[in-house]
Amino acid sequence: MIITATTRVGGSIGHWSPSRRTTSPIMNNAAFEELGVDLRWFAFEPADLGQAMAAARALNFVGVTVTRPFKEQVASFVDSLDPTAAEIGAVNLVHNSGGRLTGYNSDWIGAAEALKEKCDLDGQRVAVLGSGGAARAVVFGLVRSNCDVHVFARSEARGRALAGDLGAAYGGQIPDAASARPQILVNATSIGNDLTSDVPVPDSVFGTASVVMDIIARPGRSQLLDRAAAAGAEAIGGIRMLVLQAAFNVEMLTGMKAPVQVMQQAVEHAMASASAGR
Repeated sequence: MIITATTRVGGSIGHWSPSRRTTSPIMNNAAFEELGVDLRWFAFEPADLGQAMAAARALNFVGVTVTRPFKEQVASFVDSLDPTAAEIGAVNLVHNSGGRLTGYNSDWIGAAEALKEKCDLDGQRVAVLGSGGAARAVVFGLVRSNCDVHVFARSEARGRALAGDLGAAYGGQIPDAASARPQILVNATSIGNDLTSDVPVPDSVFGTASVVMDIIARPGRSQLLDRAAAAGAEAIGGIRMLVLQAAFNVEMLTGMKAPVQVMQQAVEHAMASASAGR
């Protein structure tokens, strides 16, 4: 893709240290190139979120995608929130339209659609682990899909608040997840992101959970997903959720149908190359 004086710019903001690895620019740029859109995506790791959003407005960025730790904070720096983002209380896409910044949340779409590819969500009992911005989006999407959702979190106060806000039940600490006898288990925490730790749920949870999703996007399977697969459960990695939420973002920014398969292949190739040290 050739960059010219008329090329529009957007980017992803978050903290990726120490590796500073994110596949968002690769995935988005693959989509824009496939669509023939004169738009280029970059990654930024801002020291100050407010200044970063002011810069995005001043430089007329088409938009930014937002990841941890900014998903809940960024709402303070936009002009308006889409009603869904306001209800979830977290933003992962900011669209700039004529200098006006609007916050959206597409994480819930990615989570729900990734699960729907594997099972019918209607009436399913689901245990969601976590109480941060990503967990809020997952719970919102599952409640909207008519699931019976139980939240398990390290912080009781945050877990109860999340459940109360979104119409779910609070189930206790993360090791208590088996008590809900869930048919679906979703890890929406960062536990296991270092590839050396495991989510502290007992193996007994796999006695009822036939579908297990870990939203951390990485090549291969996390320890949680390895355990789930060994127990015979359907194991879903976070890459699919990443791609499906990004497809919404691409469509919002371009008004065109996202090339989902192109985006999926770009992410998988980038992660495989990084894993191989190339």
